[in-house]
Amino acid sequence: MIGKLLAVKLEDITLNDTGTKISDKYNDFASLLTLLVKNSFTLIGIILVILLIFGGFNFIIAACNDYPKNTQQAVNTIKASLIGFDFVFFSYVIVQAIQTFTGLEILNSNL
Repeated sequence: MIGKLLAVKLEDITLNDTGTKISDKYNDFASLLTLLVKNSFTLIGIILVILLIFGGFNFIIAACNDYPKNTQQAVNTIKASLIGFDFVFFSYVIVQAIQTFTGLEILNSNL
């Protein structure tokens, strides 16, 4: 499956109904991957903040109404979002380390 995905030529994929091709906007697969990585960090960060707010809100409601099962569920939601934040943070650190050691610009800001 991944081999088929990597074999797809960027010239064959269009961005929208106007016929703009991905290859016109992004020269190679690396620049497209850079864009995806940068945007995935942003999207995951937004999702993590929403989960933290949701878990905190549920925790307050469950604690006020004295529902121990719901309180534990809210604590688990908060723990899961913090663990997810750790994964995202350390993956960002790894990407930065790869950039530093190899000289590749994975997260360059001009894309």
